Amino acid sequence: MSENITIMPWNVKGIKSDRKSSRFWEEIKTARDIDCWAIQEHHLEAGSQRKQVLGRKLVFYSEGSEGFSGVMMVVDRDLEPQVVWNHPSGRAIAVKIAWHGGAFTIVNVYGQCEAKGRAKLWSDLKDMEIEGEWCLMGDFNMVEARKYKPGPSSILAGSEKVKWDNLCEKWALVDLWTLGPWNSSPGFTYTSLQYANTASRLDRCYCSHQADWIPTRVEVRVDSSRNLSDHLPLAVRFR
Repeated sequence: MSENITIMPWNVKGIKSDRKSSRFWEEIKTARDIDCWAIQEHHLEAGSQRKQVLGRKLVFYSEGSEGFSGVMMVVDRDLEPQVVWNHPSGRAIAVKIAWHGGAFTIVNVYGQCEAKGRAKLWSDLKDMEIEGEWCLMGDFNMVEARKYKPGPSSILAGSEKVKWDNLCEKWALVDLWTLGPWNSSPGFTYTSLQYANTASRLDRCYCSHQADWIPTRVEVRVDSSRNLSDHLPLAVRFR
């Protein structure tokens, strides 16, 4: 197994239609440079089948009550993935993988559109029990500062900010985009197809408190070559 892994968080904005579904799964099956896909807003009805086999990859669906807007993970089988946590809403899932002779946990999150729902999610994430190194990634549906969203709303404030700050403080979360030379660009991942001036950095990746290894062992970029939705995915490479 390679010591380098690349994880791609991506809001695909629904893949129920035959045409879009075919494009998505073909992308998953043919991409040789991605070891793990952290997918948000898939809109698929997984039913009772929470795990599927797709060639050399395993597909894990979140278990939750908020319809089928949730998250799923598609992980290379060689990484020995196993689900270790599910949020009751279906908007977050944690999968542990084997890496560098130990374990690394990926938490895939899809924040609600409403601040109240997101605040509950941040609070529950703070109370997770996860050992070792882990990362939190996905579509947060909010930004921490106006410079990351020149468009309207979804800027962290009020009681949601309190919950988010508590989460970040407990786990000493580090926004990977802020660490490397790539941060010279704004890192916008979302542009509305309906409204002007809505470019934003809704999609992000954070790492937990054991962060002394991050600057020399991670690379982050926005992948503009994949245009399945109005969100561009991040490519996060750990080595």
